[in-house]
Amino acid sequence: MTSLNIRTNFYKATSFLCTTALLTTLFICCIIEYIITNKLKWRKQPTLSNKENETKLLPNEKIHFISSKSKYNDERPNLSNSNTQVSGAATQGSSSSVRRSTNHDQAEDITHQSTENPYNSIYLAKDDSISKQISEPTYKLVADLKYYYQQYGLDIEKFRIITNDGYELDLWHVVGNSKNESSKNPVLFIHGLLQSSGSFASSGLNSLAYYVRQNLGRDVWLGNNRCGLIPGKRHAEGKKSDDLWDWDLNEMSKYDLPCLVDYVLKATGKGKLDLIGHSQGTMQSLQSLINYKKIDTNFDNCLLGKVENFVALAPAIYPGALIYDNVVLKILASIINSKVIMGTQAFIPLMMYIRNISVTFGSKSVFSMLSYLMFKFLFDWNDTLWDKNLKSRHFLFSPVFVSIKLMQFWLSENNDAVSFKNGKVADLYFPDNKVWFPINNKSDSTFTSERPFHVHEPQDLDVYPKMTLFVPKLDKLVDGNRLCNHFTQFEDKRLYQIYYIDDYSHLDVLWSMDVIEVIGKRIAQALS
Repeated sequence: MTSLNIRTNFYKATSFLCTTALLTTLFICCIIEYIITNKLKWRKQPTLSNKENETKLLPNEKIHFISSKSKYNDERPNLSNSNTQVSGAATQGSSSSVRRSTNHDQAEDITHQSTENPYNSIYLAKDDSISKQISEPTYKLVADLKYYYQQYGLDIEKFRIITNDGYELDLWHVVGNSKNESSKNPVLFIHGLLQSSGSFASSGLNSLAYYVRQNLGRDVWLGNNRCGLIPGKRHAEGKKSDDLWDWDLNEMSKYDLPCLVDYVLKATGKGKLDLIGHSQGTMQSLQSLINYKKIDTNFDNCLLGKVENFVALAPAIYPGALIYDNVVLKILASIINSKVIMGTQAFIPLMMYIRNISVTFGSKSVFSMLSYLMFKFLFDWNDTLWDKNLKSRHFLFSPVFVSIKLMQFWLSENNDAVSFKNGKVADLYFPDNKVWFPINNKSDSTFTSERPFHVHEPQDLDVYPKMTLFVPKLDKLVDGNRLCNHFTQFEDKRLYQIYYIDDYSHLDVLWSMDVIEVIGKRIAQALS
């Protein structure tokens, strides 16, 4: 056994002990918090973060403000006395405990979060025709989308494809009884951190994947990044089959997404597709669209010319207040580079082992409940806007295996690291003060050439995809305001639309009960 193998096994052993202790502590803390806040009805007083106030949203005609309404034509109860001038009154239904006015002269408003879904009485009413229309055939917990979609008259084809650097990717294709002969572009979904693309489909009849397939008549593909629910093997010459973990978002942008895109285009015989990403999937997509020269010299791995429309749900380009203020994330960031504590391979693999054992042999409902409590404790999210009957199903398709290196990309505080948290990802790949998608003069650009370009030289307008951004106002995990300001100040207004949703947070763009009304129908407009 070589010294390298000895060190690797040593780190594997020490990290297993350390992360087991960490995970156990987190579970205990989240259960205690649940008992205190839900059973004893104690409400912790939220505090405003200085980081949250750093980026003010600049008014612009390209930003469309949405004060979300229920698909049942019931307005969400207003719990705040907002004096907002730009975005209108904040409404109840928050996945965050913080509300704030965008009027610079007014004090910040703070309200306690509600844990009761305002739609429950409507949705669960047996005589409600709309409730019946979207009622699921079953709420049985099965960790396989095929089980659910077969009950809708659809099916899920599963493919395992290989990237150019030898990693296995899971690709799921939503198909009907007859072959989809739509002349329109296929639609590829790409998921967020620690999730699979099951997150786009787990709401069943009320999911974005089902809506795009059935209501829009599109050919839907659900893409998953490397390792995922089942890591597979490394198919690369000179690499060991278990050498799976030396990668971060750059490799995912360089290999995974281009591999998924090329496979879908080849399978459908189309020249372009439409791409829908959530959170990490939005950065991965923009990385491939903007920074291919920085991460790869092979133009074939660039998505330009292959994507006609790009939809970004809760785009994760700049860090939000939660990254800096959350105690657990602070602790995790401080130890993420420690090989002794965190190891050198998968990020807390015990989470995935527990998940796989639970969905195969154990209680799926207990696992899903604990997963939800963990997410709620870590990110201050709640299920206020979700269908309670589907909450457990959502968490059957996460977490997934990811590398320690990927988590370092997001959380590392080291000065020599290029990470999301320390701001160097933004500086290197997504600078605020440069044009990412420059348009040449003959395309009648709306901005002058005096603005500095980032990577691309000026191109014709139709070279770039049309972009639609859905930015949740209550999402403190990422800084959506900063991204909005960049687009409105530096990018050609013909390239994008921005929807700013007052009462949504990071996961509500996937699982809110009114997601079709708020997001789905606007996606339909964007893809038309």
